[in-house]
Amino acid sequence: TVSAFSATPIYRATLTVMIESQAERVAPVEDVYDPGFSSYEYYGTQMELLRSRDLIGRVVDKLGLAPTAPQPAPRKSFLRRLLSLQWLPFLGDENAAPEMVPVARLRDDAISSVLGLLRVEIVPRTQLVRVSIESPDPVKAAALANTIGETYVESGLDSRFEATERATKWLTQRLNDLRAKLEVSERALQAYREKHQLVNVGGSRGLYEEEVTD
Repeated sequence: TVSAFSATPIYRATLTVMIESQAERVAPVEDVYDPGFSSYEYYGTQMELLRSRDLIGRVVDKLGLAPTAPQPAPRKSFLRRLLSLQWLPFLGDENAAPEMVPVARLRDDAISSVLGLLRVEIVPRTQLVRVSIESPDPVKAAALANTIGETYVESGLDSRFEATERATKWLTQRLNDLRAKLEVSERALQAYREKHQLVNVGGSRGLYEEEVTD
């Protein structure tokens, strides 16, 4: 009874995410970029993304879980100081300024802390994934679970927009190259016509309009 009533209660917040088998296309560039949304590997990839350090890092930044300024390193326990012999006067100064922990390390520690609370599992024979956070603080658990889901959706949209942007830039560059080549061909053709005094009486569209505009 004493153990049960003295134990710290742990709350679990669970978020259910549905992974679409066919993502909505942002732009008609499927022939250039097709990630294969119907494959089994795709679902495994999405689960790994849900527990990736990059995604959890965005969650940490969004919720402000990591300090934005260097912090003093935690004081070593008496046993660790005893074993490290820092209590000897010629090995260390107890009154010295504490070591400062950089911001990058504090953020990395916050990410590791959230990952320790996170559990991701797929529901068998479905497109659903359960994201669970266990914490003594129910408000923190719910905030983390909801933010992970929101960040995952935003990350997916960002990656699709980036893929669409890359494909659009590639297509635009190819079109510009083709347009430049056709303009050179048009000028050469026009020069040939003028040299041999040829006249186009067919009324058809030119090569540039035929190949580029279509």
